[in-house]
Amino acid sequence: MGGSREVYFLTSLALLFGFYAIMEFIFIKETKQYISTTIILIIVLVIMFNLDQFPLLD
Repeated sequence: MGGSREVYFLTSLALLFGFYAIMEFIFIKETKQYISTTIILIIVLVIMFNLDQFPLLD
């Protein structure tokens, strides 16, 4: 993984999904929906980290 644009993109994606999961945990804790949001966050970050090219940033 090379450039700073990719790091910025992954960081902003992690902050966005992380904030969303925290808000779900705080306000709708009974539904356990924050677990699926956290799993999606991890899957998306792993996929984006392992891509050789970032198609959205070209």
